[in-house]
Amino acid sequence: MNLTRSLSTLTTLVQVPSEFVEDFRRFRRAQLLNFFLILMILVLLLASIFNWLVVQFYLISIIEAVLSVFCCWTYYWFRTKSDLVTTGWIASSITGLIAITLIIHMKGQLDTYALTIIYPLLAYPIHGTRKGSFAYGVFSLIVIGTIVYGWTHWDFVSPISTLFNVSVVLIIGGGIIVYYELTKEEALDKAHVVAMTDPLSGIWNRAMFDQVFEREIANSRRYHLSFSLILSDLDHFKQINDIHGHHVGDSVLKEYTAIFRERKRSVDHLSRWGGDEFALILPNTRLVEAEMVVKALIDAVRNHRFKDVGGVTVSMGLGEFNERTNCDDFFKAIDQALYDAKQQGRDRYVVANLPKTPIASSGVHSRLHT
Repeated sequence: MNLTRSLSTLTTLVQVPSEFVEDFRRFRRAQLLNFFLILMILVLLLASIFNWLVVQFYLISIIEAVLSVFCCWTYYWFRTKSDLVTTGWIASSITGLIAITLIIHMKGQLDTYALTIIYPLLAYPIHGTRKGSFAYGVFSLIVIGTIVYGWTHWDFVSPISTLFNVSVVLIIGGGIIVYYELTKEEALDKAHVVAMTDPLSGIWNRAMFDQVFEREIANSRRYHLSFSLILSDLDHFKQINDIHGHHVGDSVLKEYTAIFRERKRSVDHLSRWGGDEFALILPNTRLVEAEMVVKALIDAVRNHRFKDVGGVTVSMGLGEFNERTNCDDFFKAIDQALYDAKQQGRDRYVVANLPKTPIASSGVHSRLHT
């Protein structure tokens, strides 16, 4: 029983706070910070004991013990506040302080070269390329300044050679890490785009819609802004697939997507929910403006001649979200409005009937109607 509890506690300590799960970049940085802080607490504690009992470096032992306690406080801060920025700067500062302290303690001997590589290994993944480069630049200047200080206080065989060698390691080691981080970020960006893009239409998929929808809700609550949502569904699309084949249906969806793209703003978010069901989020847009967009889209689809099919129509539901709107009711009401547009004869839109009850978001739980 005690072993199970211990394992459960250990698992909880290692797990990243749930606030970071939805954003893969923040989640990766949170993972690194979480692991680093636990590792530093243990390493500093063991090093403090070793330096006190075995080699009698009492000052270093005390510094390591203080830093270990400070890492415990930082870990507690990170777990309770979920603050990546502050925790990241504290963690990188601790790493830099340890490296500089050991360089001074070893009086700039050859082991100094290895210590300078530790800092960028942490700084770039935590802070990103731009802030990481700034932090590493400051760290490098402090290291070089420390070596220059040592010219008059330490016994160097060749002070110029030592300074040159340390500078080379800082430049080459940091450069390799920067290049690795840049290529990794590029690969992650591409993977993220692929994961969030619908392969047929080339627009965002449902997963990306969920993220954008939640973000717009948060912005509406925080900044007291309104946004509008349009849900659309091609009329009798199943018949197109049944009569002409799925390859023609795919062609219709591509042309349909092009119509949306030509008429949406760069700030609007178009997503394919599934099948012939599309969602368009219009940030900072009131209902009157959204109705103008809907009318233009319905007219454009009606007047367009689709290849191998000819005329096609579309039904839409729309509504405006503001800070007083219940977000669950919001999506369901627009879903119902789309259904009503279908029931009233298709080739039209219906404005959602929305109650005004302030309730926090709990996600998207609805399905569109065909």
